[in-house]
Amino acid sequence: RLRQEHAAARRAEAQARELARRDPLTSLRNRRGFIEMIEPILAEVTHGREVAALLLLDIDFFKHINDTYGHDTGDDVLVALARTLAARENARCIAARLGGEEFALLLSGPAALRAAMIAEDLRRAIAAARPGDPDAGGTVLPPVPGLAMTVSIGVCPAIPGEVFRDLYRKADAALYRAKHEGRDRVVLAAPGNDAPRDLGQLEPVPN
Repeated sequence: RLRQEHAAARRAEAQARELARRDPLTSLRNRRGFIEMIEPILAEVTHGREVAALLLLDIDFFKHINDTYGHDTGDDVLVALARTLAARENARCIAARLGGEEFALLLSGPAALRAAMIAEDLRRAIAAARPGDPDAGGTVLPPVPGLAMTVSIGVCPAIPGEVFRDLYRKADAALYRAKHEGRDRVVLAAPGNDAPRDLGQLEPVPN
């Protein structure tokens, strides 16, 4: 019996640790859980055994959504976007809500080499979603007349030696550029000190 109690205590402790790494609203990983998951991947990039790219997503005009439709609807929009990202999760795609209306995907392997195209495909699917439409890229917006959602996305390939803070800073600069230049677009962080590249006119990814 004592052994069973110890096993139950270990399971409860593991559950508590997992919950501490999840966002309570969307059930995606939170910032802490995301960083813990991707640090080993970035270490593999440093050793030349992996490729990776970070996508930062931010819901456009989210304050307007909250102010116009109410915070409950705002929460529903966050959950809808989280559902879209969670549907794309696999061993090579890790999703998180970093805080507020900011979300992240860490792509690795072959997906990382197509990060900009994947980001553009995701942006188009989200922009095409309509309230109550379950087929628009997995995004099911709450059934509120007039409600729409778009996202701006900053994309940054990881380079050897980078930690999350470095990668986030560059992806965030690309995201800022996407916001500054009109929102509802993808911007790729360029290497070195070059200006980020606007990818808003990319063709959609073929099915």
